[in-house]
Amino acid sequence: GQSKKPVSSEASVHSKAPKKTSNGIIVDGIDDCAVKFAKCCTPLPGDDVIGFITKGHGISVHKRDCVNYQSQKDNPELISRWIPVSWAEERSTTYFVAMIDIVAHDRIGLLADIVNTISTLRIQMHEATGRELKNGNANVIVSVSVAGKEQLENLMIKLKKIDSVISVDRSSKQYEGKKDFWAVTVCGKLLRSYK
Repeated sequence: GQSKKPVSSEASVHSKAPKKTSNGIIVDGIDDCAVKFAKCCTPLPGDDVIGFITKGHGISVHKRDCVNYQSQKDNPELISRWIPVSWAEERSTTYFVAMIDIVAHDRIGLLADIVNTISTLRIQMHEATGRELKNGNANVIVSVSVAGKEQLENLMIKLKKIDSVISVDRSSKQYEGKKDFWAVTVCGKLLRSYK
């Protein structure tokens, strides 16, 4: 009476389930390793990522289109230190800080429109800095907390629709501030800070 289940030729007796870190990164074959996100490219969930085994600092996670990965991936001395990593579907870290670089024709109310757009989407903003470019345009860089690449791209689409905005790009700059503090600076002057 009992039917036998077919044995898959692809099954491996020695295979281990991938481990999940609190940062939401799965590293195959390594238990409880330290994971940090590379400051050069600031990866977000949804980005295609790769891990680099650092000396004494665990795994550094980079975007696959990161300049550092692209310049080092074929280096024979480093090739064995690049390892596959992926995003876990469930993570204890729910928000990641991302930087957005906006260039626009300068006008009254530009910063207010940017802040309003971010606020309307119920996205937390940590910092906004602005400066006038040599050509008279405004450059505004904002740091925001997003759940991943998809939410960031949605925000960027909305920001591009603001009157006088020329370009909106993901910045590789890293937010260095505290999570409970953000400031609005324009042309190097602190306008207001919030705790």
